[in-house]
Amino acid sequence: MKILHGTWIPQAIAEFAQAGGFYLWVETDTLQKRRAKTGEQVRHHPRQLFPQELVSFVTEKLGLSPTQQTASQHLASRYFLLPSTDSEPLPSPELSRYWETEVPAPTGWQYWAMDCYQLDAIIKQLSDIHFLCLYDTAEMQLGADLLFWYHYTQAFREIILKDHYIPALKYRELSPAAVKRSKKPTAELTHAIYPGWEIISDTYQTLLHLYSEAMPILCGAGVETPGEFLEYYDSLTLLQQFSECLLQEIVTATPIPAVFARKLEGSELLTSTLQANLFSPWTGSASLEEYQKWLAWKQKLLESHQDNTFYLCFQLQEAAGNYPDDWWLRF
Repeated sequence: MKILHGTWIPQAIAEFAQAGGFYLWVETDTLQKRRAKTGEQVRHHPRQLFPQELVSFVTEKLGLSPTQQTASQHLASRYFLLPSTDSEPLPSPELSRYWETEVPAPTGWQYWAMDCYQLDAIIKQLSDIHFLCLYDTAEMQLGADLLFWYHYTQAFREIILKDHYIPALKYRELSPAAVKRSKKPTAELTHAIYPGWEIISDTYQTLLHLYSEAMPILCGAGVETPGEFLEYYDSLTLLQQFSECLLQEIVTATPIPAVFARKLEGSELLTSTLQANLFSPWTGSASLEEYQKWLAWKQKLLESHQDNTFYLCFQLQEAAGNYPDDWWLRF
C-alpha cells in the first residue's frame, strides 16, 4: 500500500518576499534501509519511496512527468516533524489501518528526511492525483494532508476563475541596517516597493478561516531546513502564503498573446506585475509616487465595489391550511 502525502513548504529565508514549493512524498508499508551519508544529521524516513522508486512512481503511475529524466529534476529533500518512537516514525493514520501489529505509542517528536517530488502545476496535478486514487484504492490512497490541499485548491480555483484579484504593490520601509548595506544613495533606499497580485474577495477571507481550522497538523509539519526548535507552521499564515504564491505563479506563468501585450504598453504597473520578480523590488522616489497612485486607485475600486453590492433575497411563504403543498417563494 502507498499513502500519498504532500504539503506547501515556504522557503527558509528571512526576507520580506518569500516563495515556496509544494512537495509530494509517498509513504509505504515496506520497511526499507538506506545507508546514512557522511554528515547527515537527520535520519531518512524508513517507510517511503526513495529517489529512484519515487521517480518511477510519479512518471509511470501518476503521469506527472513525461520522462524519468525530467522527473529527477523535480526531486528535493525536505524534512517533516512526526510523532516517533526512539527508532522510527509512527505510521500515518491511513497506513496504520493496514498495520499487522499494534501501533506503538510515540515517545517524542523528530524530524525525518523525505525524498520529495515538487509539483509545478499544483491545482491540475492535485486534481489528477485525486482522480487516480479514487479508482485505484487497492494500491494507493491519499493521506489527510494531500486530501486537504486538494479540496482547498478546488475552492481557491473559483476565486481565480472569477478574476477576484488585482495588480498590487506592497510597500516596505527599509531598516537602517538594510540602507547601510546598500551601495545606492541613502535617499534612494528608504523604502522598497514589491509588484505582484492581490486577492480582492470576501469569499477568500471566509475560505482562509474555514480551511485553516480544518487543516491537518501534518500540513504544517514540513520545513526546508530543520531548525533548532521543533515547531509547526501556523495554519492560517501557511494558507495565506500558499494562496498568494499560487496566484503569483498562475498569473505570471500565463502566456500573453502579442496583440494583448501591445495593449498593455504604457502601463508600467501591469507590465511590471505580469513579469513580477519578488526579489527585485522598486526603489527611489518614482516608485513611491507609483505606489501612492496605485493605493488611491485601489481605494476607489473597493469603494465602488461596496457601493454596488446588493443582495437578492427570497422568502419562503408557508402554504395555506387547505393547500398544504402550496409553498411559494416571495421576492
